[in-house]
Amino acid sequence: MIIRNKFTDSRFYEVKETSLPESREMIRHSVNAHHSLEEYPGFKLQENLLEAADIISREASVLAEMLAQETGKPVKLAMDEVLRSQDAFRIAAAEILKSNGETRRLDTSPSGLNRITYSVPIPLGPMLYIASYFSPLFSTAVMTASALAVRDSAIVKPSSLTPATTDRLQKIISEAGFPGNSMQVARTSGFGNVTKFLVESREIKILGFSGKWETATRIAAMGGLKKYMMEIFGNFPAIVWDDADLDMAAEQIARSAFLTSTYTGHHLQRILVHQDSYDYLKNRLMEIVSHFRVGDPMDPETDVGPMISIDEAKSAEDFVSVARSLGGNILSGGARTDSLMMPTLIENIDTSSYIWNNDVPGPVTMIAPVSSMSQAIKIANDAPTGISASIFTSDMNTAFFASEKLAFPTLIINDFPDYLPDSIPISGSGKNWTYRHGVRYLMDEISGVRETVIKR
Repeated sequence: MIIRNKFTDSRFYEVKETSLPESREMIRHSVNAHHSLEEYPGFKLQENLLEAADIISREASVLAEMLAQETGKPVKLAMDEVLRSQDAFRIAAAEILKSNGETRRLDTSPSGLNRITYSVPIPLGPMLYIASYFSPLFSTAVMTASALAVRDSAIVKPSSLTPATTDRLQKIISEAGFPGNSMQVARTSGFGNVTKFLVESREIKILGFSGKWETATRIAAMGGLKKYMMEIFGNFPAIVWDDADLDMAAEQIARSAFLTSTYTGHHLQRILVHQDSYDYLKNRLMEIVSHFRVGDPMDPETDVGPMISIDEAKSAEDFVSVARSLGGNILSGGARTDSLMMPTLIENIDTSSYIWNNDVPGPVTMIAPVSSMSQAIKIANDAPTGISASIFTSDMNTAFFASEKLAFPTLIINDFPDYLPDSIPISGSGKNWTYRHGVRYLMDEISGVRETVIKR
């Protein structure tokens, strides 16, 4: 497998593809590692997790440069991903101290008289995580750190476009002192024999996936009875009200809509603005976008780098063409050069149309005016996917009303619309998740519980 620099198209990384016999050995090694982890003391787990975090910290610059080359993410944004990956291991280490189980009385019913029970978390078994090319280091770090913290071994299948940082993370975990084969990497493209074998293996007890809905349903059909954790990509809305700090809102929306959107599976794609503030916010966004620097992701001054491939950039360009044909007004951007897509803001799109709610890759976002909060909430809720929504307002009553009515598991008030800290329970809503994210809550998701009932 040859991995190319997403900006220069030069050869960046090369790795041997995993064979079917090697994948069978991976399963065997993962089962053995799981048994080793079951006997591993908690203080050693904590030491190893903290050591992994320290190694990531020491190698932060190297990892950020690797991310910039394999994903196209500007190096300054790649550094943010590296730091979040480090935090995932630190949070997991801290959570180990809290995962000691609990004791409960059972006399809430007559049959429970003179009985108590205590419960302890137990590992479920080896985990397979099928990662995407969006945030490959961070997504793998969160899943792997959480699994190791509850003594589950992990096999990770990275995207064939972005295996380099996953390979390095595997080495970091080994260097941190975890038992051998606690994390392994299956390097293979698409859904060939290796992926199919791993998904179908009965030894895999937990299966995580980040990607599209169609692929998630295919995996679930193949995998049989397992614990599934599906992260479905989608887009989310921002609502800007007339009493908001419009300059602050514009700055934060621009970052989420045009800078980070190219490199995450969750995209701020729909901006709904009170009609009285619409022109001002629109013009501020256009002004901010005009100062973005587009180009080489290795340049620390670059704001927007290339997309993951020319095909993805063409998809974004095609979306803009369709929007224009439907009467959309291209306020900024709209042009493509190879895999570089200019940050694009579009207005005059019918908010009841398919294109308004359809996911679009890259730095492309639509904006529309609304006359009432009820209208804004209805339009926001019409989207088929979305893990969060955001609102900018100075009135907390407005914010709380939106919190009650928006059909998203997370609401962000007056902050970056894509701000999702790794210490909160980002829950499934039927739109994007089938589990609770955030390290602590993910640890609960991939653990079992052993109850011991005692009669006095």
